[in-house]
Amino acid sequence: MDPSGLTTDKDHQLDQERIGDIFRSGQFSDITVICEDAKWKLHKVILVSRCPWFKRELVEKDPEGEINEIIIASDKDIVGWIIKWIYFKCKLHPANSVEAYLRHSNRGTAIDGTIYNTGTIAYPRLYRAAWRFELSGLMLKIELGMKAYLRQKAIQWQRAFHDTDPLLEPQFLPDNEIDTIQDAIVQTYKYEVDELKVIWVDFAEATMFWPVASGFFKPIFDDVPAYADEVLSYMTDRRYIPAVLKAPHHCKKCHQCPFMHPARTCYYVRVWHDDEGEIVGECNFCTTYRPSLFFEPDE
Repeated sequence: MDPSGLTTDKDHQLDQERIGDIFRSGQFSDITVICEDAKWKLHKVILVSRCPWFKRELVEKDPEGEINEIIIASDKDIVGWIIKWIYFKCKLHPANSVEAYLRHSNRGTAIDGTIYNTGTIAYPRLYRAAWRFELSGLMLKIELGMKAYLRQKAIQWQRAFHDTDPLLEPQFLPDNEIDTIQDAIVQTYKYEVDELKVIWVDFAEATMFWPVASGFFKPIFDDVPAYADEVLSYMTDRRYIPAVLKAPHHCKKCHQCPFMHPARTCYYVRVWHDDEGEIVGECNFCTTYRPSLFFEPDE
């Protein structure tokens, strides 16, 4: 703590290390959480202070503090992720992305890296669990993390489409990427995660709907008809319907190809058929218009 009495980042880091030590050792535990065949020796004061669901179960329903064991009917992996979030993430700086947290382990305290190895597949399950345990901070980080991931993926897919003749090379996207996206969308609709459904529809728009028209999304639409309905409904308000698999040669305003732009941060934000039937588009440098997915958090 600095002389002003304010807590410093170093103080915070030390606190987190102490919490990590007692979590791993089980020292001073006063509650056992059980899910399937997994058990965790935990601490009421941490659970109650950081999670509204645990506060209700351990304080409001048990004001005398007699409960020393709680059984949760769920998936043990999900419960494990939630517990580790409560202990190690809920107080960390909000700039830390959920992807980095899921991908990397910090002295064994991060959520198991296997969740991230499946790409976006785990997001719907984790979001649903965060909703159940009333962890609004985790819900927000999942939304922001998923948007950031899909924002970059949409630009990559735009570039792949632009650099390929889809009529001659219809497989312009890797199968594993399509499979990962498909599994994640299936999970989103299976668990009825409305907040993430919107993001998936925005993702289709951010790709300029090119994978939709090319047939890449057909297996996804077959598996999730509700998603197909939402995407196709979204397209009806756009002047561009990609019946012809062709990208514009350049931006209508600056006459440069976004993917040849020296800034390397240029991409299409809008593509449509003009009155003569030509395919035209505008890049992010030439218009203030943005598809929903391309709005940065601070915009």
